[in-house]
Amino acid sequence: MKSILISLLTGIAVLNCFAQSDIVIKGKVVDIADKPIPYANITITGSTIGVISNMEGLFRISINSKFSNDSIKISYIGFNTITKNISEIQKGKIQKYVLTDRVFNLSEVMIKPESGKEILLKAISKIPENNYTNSYYLDAFYREYLIEDSTYTQLSEAACRFYMDSLQEFNFEKGAMEYLNEGWFYSDETGLNIEILLDNAISVYPNDQVKLINTRSSENNSSSFVKFTITGGPMGTIASNKLRYPVSFFRMDNPKINRKYIFKLEDIVLFGNSRVYKISFSKKRKSFFSGVFYVDTRNYAFVGIDYHVSTHRLEYFKNHHYHVIRPGIAYNMKNPIKDEYYHTGYQVKLRYHKIDEKWFLKSIHKENDLTYLYVKENQHTNVKGVYDLLINNVTINNVRAFHKDSIYKFISHINLFNNPLSYNKKIWDQYNVLLPTKREAKAISDLEKERPLVDQFATKNKYKPFLKPPIAEKAIAFTIVHNDTLYDNYAWMRNREDQKVQEYLDIENEYFNNYQVPLHEIERSLFYEMKGRIPQDKEKSIPFKMGGYFYYTIASKNTNYPELYRKKDTIGSNGKLILDIPKLAKNSEYYAIASFKASPDDKILAYLEDKTGTGRFYYLFKNLQTNKYLQDTLFNANNLIWTGKENVIIYSIKDSLNRIYQVNLHVLNSHQSSDKVLFYEKDNTRSIYISQSQSRDFIFLYSENSNTQELFICDMKNNSDYKFNLFNENTNEYEIIPEHYKNDTVFYIFTNKDALNWKLCKTSVSGSLAYNDVIANKGQSILLKDFLVLKNHLVSIEQTNLTQRIKITNNLDKKSRYIHLDEDYCSIRLKNVPLSSDSIVYIVSTMGKPSVTYSYNLNTKKNLIVKNNKLIGFSSSKYKTELVWATSNDSTKIPIFLFYNKKQTLKKSNYLILNAYGAYNTALSYSFPQTYLSLIDRGFIYAEALIRGGGELGEKWYKDGKLLNKLNSLNDFIACSEYLIDEGYTTPEKIVIEGGSAGGLTMGYAINERPELYKAAILSRPFVDVLNTLLDTTTTLTTLDWDEWGNPYKKEYYDLIKSYSPYDNIKTQEYPNMLFITGAKDEQVNYWEPAKMVAKLRAKKTGSNTLLLKTYMRSGHGGNSGKYGFLNEQALKFAFILDAVGFNN
Repeated sequence: MKSILISLLTGIAVLNCFAQSDIVIKGKVVDIADKPIPYANITITGSTIGVISNMEGLFRISINSKFSNDSIKISYIGFNTITKNISEIQKGKIQKYVLTDRVFNLSEVMIKPESGKEILLKAISKIPENNYTNSYYLDAFYREYLIEDSTYTQLSEAACRFYMDSLQEFNFEKGAMEYLNEGWFYSDETGLNIEILLDNAISVYPNDQVKLINTRSSENNSSSFVKFTITGGPMGTIASNKLRYPVSFFRMDNPKINRKYIFKLEDIVLFGNSRVYKISFSKKRKSFFSGVFYVDTRNYAFVGIDYHVSTHRLEYFKNHHYHVIRPGIAYNMKNPIKDEYYHTGYQVKLRYHKIDEKWFLKSIHKENDLTYLYVKENQHTNVKGVYDLLINNVTINNVRAFHKDSIYKFISHINLFNNPLSYNKKIWDQYNVLLPTKREAKAISDLEKERPLVDQFATKNKYKPFLKPPIAEKAIAFTIVHNDTLYDNYAWMRNREDQKVQEYLDIENEYFNNYQVPLHEIERSLFYEMKGRIPQDKEKSIPFKMGGYFYYTIASKNTNYPELYRKKDTIGSNGKLILDIPKLAKNSEYYAIASFKASPDDKILAYLEDKTGTGRFYYLFKNLQTNKYLQDTLFNANNLIWTGKENVIIYSIKDSLNRIYQVNLHVLNSHQSSDKVLFYEKDNTRSIYISQSQSRDFIFLYSENSNTQELFICDMKNNSDYKFNLFNENTNEYEIIPEHYKNDTVFYIFTNKDALNWKLCKTSVSGSLAYNDVIANKGQSILLKDFLVLKNHLVSIEQTNLTQRIKITNNLDKKSRYIHLDEDYCSIRLKNVPLSSDSIVYIVSTMGKPSVTYSYNLNTKKNLIVKNNKLIGFSSSKYKTELVWATSNDSTKIPIFLFYNKKQTLKKSNYLILNAYGAYNTALSYSFPQTYLSLIDRGFIYAEALIRGGGELGEKWYKDGKLLNKLNSLNDFIACSEYLIDEGYTTPEKIVIEGGSAGGLTMGYAINERPELYKAAILSRPFVDVLNTLLDTTTTLTTLDWDEWGNPYKKEYYDLIKSYSPYDNIKTQEYPNMLFITGAKDEQVNYWEPAKMVAKLRAKKTGSNTLLLKTYMRSGHGGNSGKYGFLNEQALKFAFILDAVGFNN
């Protein structure tokens, strides 16, 4: 077989389609009746260069002068092939090429008759013989149109190269499929996402890739309520090639499938000089697809496939609509707008051609239609996607996979229209494209109403320096509290049902997207850089026992979610897949499973699911023996406990303000509305939490806020009514956390009663409240973090300053020892093990490296690594962690952890990113900053300030930074910033601060009070409109937060909160570069807080520094779902950071 070589130009390998075009041949292919022949093959003999004719038979091909002595060959199914010498063709002018047709009837063919089914089975068996099975490149032109009610609204084109992986080692039945969202019409953050696929799963070989050489896109000419775009792009279209990807179509070599179809040999027609079988196919009943195969009569090679959705199926679609909630901010309305859509058409034409005795894909034409119904307005839009893929060149030598950073991946929020490369006109002037037809002349007319397409290409997704920052409308609103009038010009943004809110967020997103245009390349590189550190092999979690089984997850290569398995033994047996989470998450804009619990008999799995991003979960129940779901669904659920009876469940639920307020009893196979209420908390400043003892004999119910607690206990063994009895009455002085172990007569009590840094006691289960100390911990130097009671040992975690260690105490001789750890600063988490266990399992987390899981034998003292979370290309020896101390304004020492590459020279004015939180007793320290390696390796120092209000240094540290002491926390952060600058670690021109949620409040205070200290700030889902939020008791979680920040209806708290609330303290001054990030579905910190803050900053700030707001329309407080959703947001933030500090290396 001859080599098919990539061309060389000036010694550099380039695509053949980009070679210098000295000769341009134009033509029109027609039949003897002068009717155009679309999709005719036009090739240059002796090469792999070629194009196809468009719907009007027109073509244009650009070639190098070295082919001037060769010929041009034109062929099409059912017509005789013609060949013309290139030297005889008049160049530059359209010439007509007439193909004569000839049709053979079956009776004229002198061959042994075969059935259509027999021919197809033989053709499938010969695929390895007829088709090229090693790796190869395809150079291609791709085009997609979007048409709305007969008006062309979008055009995207791509010059691209495919890497097609070898077929030789791949097994369709056993091989892992990587699924793409070909998802017909998909939009960006504000638009519609419809991902119900017509032909089930779209699958490709895991290693097939596409690299975009250049792209160009029009502007959006749509006037629809909903913004439609197409997702999938070139790879989604090539997945329609059923010859290479038959899994999602049907396997004709599978008897269970092919018996459902009727295959009919219709005729024999001429394709070039070859006869081909024309075989129709359809299902016997209720067919989904129908179509035609064209198979060469000599070698049984596939030369063409046409298929479409059958009339029966389209009729089904018309009467069975899909229901969707209208996208955008309206999704979060109490009564969201619900629309419908249904498919009205789908067709694909595939053509193949032979090069040196092997067959390759030549072209794909695809059309997809749906009708979208605006139910509220009683209107509809007919939407059509038109896709064309033309293969220009094939290369089989020196073929290797592309570098991961250069490939075009189809992450859920990416589509070609909204994410093109920078347009390069020079490339397109020399590229062989599919010529527009008269039909597409209408497209040009529609799309060029405002500006010529060439101008749109040049400016689409280009930075527009003339785009002005959005200016929000002001509408005066005010609240009078304590005789003080609180004005708010942007209170109108709280109204989710106001279309103005959606429009404002859209404009802010457009402004943000414009800013990001020059950063797309670095953003994409950062994403693949971070993704590239994650091992792509299957990653298995450590099995843990629940009931009679061990449960574990497996994260497969390139999947966003893991799969859940279980098995009887930890070793020696294969587990059974019980939850295919990637499949469950498919077609969901957001997906999360918070927890799962098996019934006592191991037959039923209950799991907590969220598909909205709002944090409002619901429980589903799956029978693991039948693999079927029960009818039960528990909405607004939070935590679930199986009682001793297999069909009885106790669970907690949330109210409309996201407060967990009630505990119910549910019997399986009954409706939630009939559930019995076991406990109701009427105090709206309290929330409920329930947990089950390790013995499974007791349920503990905590009714609490951050200041007070009541404890109730349900004895499930001796209480058939599941009544909760008061165990510890309301107190604001201390907390208690009980535990009970099987067959024990005592409760172990973890408490801070008479022990500021916690102690461990025990008391009688019978009801005696006399506490006997197990670990007294009367001093303040040691913080008791956790404990584990075993039959022969007591295990506890102690912290001194910022150093944690594990203490082992023998229950018989009371002698103690400590497990040696290499890390000076780390956090330790104990895993539950059986009471009789002689080993413990613990996880060590440190800033300097990924977490490590150990198993320690309490008798032999052997410490084994069970799981080491390794990263590709990372070596902890290249980095260093350092602890420094800043002095706050009240002389309190504040710890700061620094993490940096050893190549860095400290105190040389480095780039530095400073993070902090400081609220809710949450410890920020010891977390390995995995994604931040992309900044650290570029010369940044990563720093975490452990300010007061957090949980890093015990109860006093927390209380010194909350309520009336909140200013301590905020001033701590400014002191840490000043320290890092004064000590020479960084400068105001190189420091970036970052905080999220309550940490966003800290950042907001800092930029208001000391903006000159910082170059840039990132505030993610920030709590910045503090006073207005805490005054509004109709807002989620407000009354619960009074115990953290104070009740503003009490004047001392009102005055204090007003003095530091970022939104209420914006000044007319110059601010650093700022990026605010929010989620439209966030119910913990609502989207309007950062939106209002940005609007007010735009009105008051001076100077020219950047101010941006990015709203994710599909996510909540936790950000985008899945591991890749998180990486996307990190890449976006890091690109902003690098640009804001002027980093150009």
